Amino acid sequence: MATFSEAQFLKDFAIHTLDQGVENCCRIAAKNPVSLYLFMQRYTHFNGYAGPLVTRLASSIGISRDLFKRTDCDIVDEQDYGCEVANKVFCAAIDEYGDHHIGASHRTAAQATLAHVGLYAGLTTQQRNQYAQLPDWMSGILTATVDGYQGAIGDYDKLIYSMGFHASSEILAHHEYQIIDRIVRHELANTGFDAYIKQLKKDRKQSFDFHGFDIHPWFWISIHGNEHGGGVEKDHFDLAVDALNMTLDSAPDDQKAYVEQRIRDGFQGFCDVQNNLFNRIREECEQYAAKAA
Repeated sequence: MATFSEAQFLKDFAIHTLDQGVENCCRIAAKNPVSLYLFMQRYTHFNGYAGPLVTRLASSIGISRDLFKRTDCDIVDEQDYGCEVANKVFCAAIDEYGDHHIGASHRTAAQATLAHVGLYAGLTTQQRNQYAQLPDWMSGILTATVDGYQGAIGDYDKLIYSMGFHASSEILAHHEYQIIDRIVRHELANTGFDAYIKQLKKDRKQSFDFHGFDIHPWFWISIHGNEHGGGVEKDHFDLAVDALNMTLDSAPDDQKAYVEQRIRDGFQGFCDVQNNLFNRIREECEQYAAKAA
């Protein structure tokens, strides 16, 4: 039975095709300040669920002691190692809830980014609140995300599916943030939002106050993934893969094929959610562009 790896996931799930969809969406959004705000509103709102869902999944794994056991131990009270598996998942939540660089959650950092995009676009409070009214399709995507991500205490099938879902979310996010950073800050350097940030940095002498936190307008993007390949999402994915392999290794021989398939099903489940999300955002940005023309 093969172990899970980044190379295998990238090959088997055609991640490059999903990346192209993200790139197309981002390029369309970046053409106009308002469509960039629309893009960021949807993206920040969606990603605001990450920390709570990772925590819920890790907790459900840890509580399900009877489902994660060492196969080389005969002492009952020493067999369960669900908390060790859960640790590989929960590490992602540590960054989400309190990044040591800024002393705030990544949700707060995302809000800071969105706030600056709103200022860059010249949107009023009323206009921003109008964009905050989510369309039905977004509500459907969020429901599918919660259902796929959270797992269920004592339900092995749901837990291993959700672990695949989690791994998928981390590697796809790693690529997403890289693409967004590359297009907005590098390909469009010194224009658009990049020019706004540079001017703001010059005027404010590198101080960016957001509700008492000093957060650079682009921190939320760059800390997760950047054009140079860095970012915490890759670290989170590597740990998620460790959790998958621990789970596969501990499964009885007659269940390994089933465990591998359900993990792969979960991975594909998030690929479908992500593809739907960016296709819908692209459609919205295209509709805005058509009206503005």
